[in-house]
Amino acid sequence: MAHVVSFRSSKFDVSAETPNPINPIAGQSVLTWLRGELAKAHYTATEPGTEDWGWYIDVTGNDGSLEQQIAANATAGDLTVHAWGGGFSWTLDLGRLDPYDTDDGIKHRLHNLGFDVKPESHGWDEDAAAELKAFQYAAKIPVTGEVDDATRKKLLAWHDRA
Repeated sequence: MAHVVSFRSSKFDVSAETPNPINPIAGQSVLTWLRGELAKAHYTATEPGTEDWGWYIDVTGNDGSLEQQIAANATAGDLTVHAWGGGFSWTLDLGRLDPYDTDDGIKHRLHNLGFDVKPESHGWDEDAAAELKAFQYAAKIPVTGEVDDATRKKLLAWHDRA
């Protein structure tokens, strides 16, 4: 996936760049500078490489992921990913869960605790009931597969401390 960045600046001397053997587009110097800036923020970037559309670097966090800090009180955010040939955008609800007394609220909390429920499939199903039983067993409460008061209370206690 390539992020495409285009701009004009007198900060970089493109005449001193190594020629791109595939496409005579400048960009190596800005990527070399960007690589150094990213390293200060604990990101890892490859050496600038050539591609038929220009220069590129691959960027990851030290553990292979990208992270962005957000304010603790943020309630929404836009995530945009630009890929070569297109892009995608999502508006994210941050910190929002359905109420704990709904099927989806129970499923999301089980999912957040590592149980194998599919929160994107709305409503209650056999898989959710099986994972609820696994939670009840782990929580040392009666294993019924039903969301009763004891289960709801234990689920909230475990979820809120996680």
